Amino acid sequence: MTTATSLPYSVSTGSAFLAFDKLRGEINYIEWKKSMRAVLRSLRQWDVITGSTTAPTPVDPANQTPAEQEAIRAFEERSISAFIEITFRVKSSVKSVIGDLEDPKLIWELLEQRYGVRKEGLQGALRAKLQLMKWDGKGEIMAHRDAMVALRSELAGAGYSISDQSFYEQFMDSLPRSMDMFVALYDGVSVDVDAFCNKFTRYEMRIKLADIRDGKEGEASGSSMALAGQQPSSSRSKGKGRKRDLSGRLEKVTTIASARGAEGEKATLLTWHRRLGHSSFKTVVASAKGGVSGMQITDLPMKIPGLDACAACVAAKSVHLPHKEGRSRASEYLERVHIDIAGPMPVKSAGGREYLYLVVDDYTRAVYVKPLKLKSEAVEAFKAFKAVAENESGKKMREVMTDNARELSMGEMRNICEREGIKLHATVPHHPASNGVAGRTIGVLTGAVRAMLRDSGLSDTLWAEAFVTAAYVHNRTPTRVLKGLTPFEVRYGVKPDLAHLRAFGAPCSIVEPLEKLDDRARMCFFVGYKCGGGGYRVWDPKGRDVVESKDVVFYEDGLPPPTLSDAMHALNV
Repeated sequence: MTTATSLPYSVSTGSAFLAFDKLRGEINYIEWKKSMRAVLRSLRQWDVITGSTTAPTPVDPANQTPAEQEAIRAFEERSISAFIEITFRVKSSVKSVIGDLEDPKLIWELLEQRYGVRKEGLQGALRAKLQLMKWDGKGEIMAHRDAMVALRSELAGAGYSISDQSFYEQFMDSLPRSMDMFVALYDGVSVDVDAFCNKFTRYEMRIKLADIRDGKEGEASGSSMALAGQQPSSSRSKGKGRKRDLSGRLEKVTTIASARGAEGEKATLLTWHRRLGHSSFKTVVASAKGGVSGMQITDLPMKIPGLDACAACVAAKSVHLPHKEGRSRASEYLERVHIDIAGPMPVKSAGGREYLYLVVDDYTRAVYVKPLKLKSEAVEAFKAFKAVAENESGKKMREVMTDNARELSMGEMRNICEREGIKLHATVPHHPASNGVAGRTIGVLTGAVRAMLRDSGLSDTLWAEAFVTAAYVHNRTPTRVLKGLTPFEVRYGVKPDLAHLRAFGAPCSIVEPLEKLDDRARMCFFVGYKCGGGGYRVWDPKGRDVVESKDVVFYEDGLPPPTLSDAMHALNV
């Protein structure tokens, strides 16, 4: 009785045939070759292809021993199995090339000679095709993106890989000249083609919605090519460095920067909604009807829209149940202040901050915020706020409400309050709602910041700038607890002028006097207002830093012209 011995190789199962695509020719030969080699190695058949294992030669071919016959039969079975593995993984067109060959080694060499040596020519043809691809601005930019991605995949199949940076640059080169300024605005932010296309699609949708709102549906301005005709508004804010003579204490507060490229006082309801940090539409309308000055809504509707009128607000804001206060409201400025710290934030800010320090005055509901790198900086932030507030108002701080954070209720903070005669009250443990004024304010500002960042498309690393801007706008927005007045008016006795407000993330350019032949306009994004005087803070995506400037041109309703010379002409430089 003979004992069956297992052969030193395996054969694949039917399911293995679905592991990768069949060979179609030079188009996918490189990838097919890698996958096929892996399969043959796993089945211990690769040595038949390489020739490291050959058919055994008997000592006397006419009189083969049983062992020699077994060895020859085993090799033939391995060769047949390798032949089956290869021929099952090729298309019919390739089988015609193989013809009647049955030796897997010869078949492999034939395929390599037929398709492998042609890969360089294929790569060159595909690379040329990719470089020649252009988008005329008609149709969807996503379809153009998909076509270029597919070609990139074909190149990868031909053994030529394109880096994300190189593909991004080739995609930018394929866009029409009318998009030059859009590319300039976002170039350098990232090399993610999908992110760029998403930003452009959102912008294009805003243009179409604006056309529908203005009764221009179906006109060319709603198309992608409308970028070529976008011009900044020729009207400007009324005067540079405008200042209202209210009193000595208002000098630093009411200085307004020069803001060209948009009518400061006149704007649509949606634009004012964005300028006011995505405040409710009811609050925006109330502001325009007398809560502030320097504000006109050009398309005031009969019925005030709800939250669902702004997609960014729907995605970013949520409703919280109110917490009833157990104490009466303060009767004057600094009689009681509420302090809290939010963080750490999910990402560090562009300046390396992780926490937000917040102070709310109980009487005026005025908000002061300061981003912090460490929670331990809270004491210094308190000292700075206390000194400025007391010197400006001539009043003394009398009571502080905080949560149970060590940085706010113990150590040096407690020593300062005891030395200055300030009552320090911490919340009841596990009941943060007892410091509800600060907590709710953080919630309101956080919702506004989420909406501002989502609407603008800017990076989450700009959360610190967004919080400071949201607080600035909050202080100039009518508040229900103040019976329709703004914290600014309660604090200073006059209505705030909002003509200088702009939408967070609005594209803009700043003028920089350089050498005679250098560009004088730098494309940026608006992120805030300069503290302590007129001016704006803008994010420079190429320099990746925040710049302060008074001479700014805004493009809230459309991108700049397609050429830099046109932009400079619009700037009158």
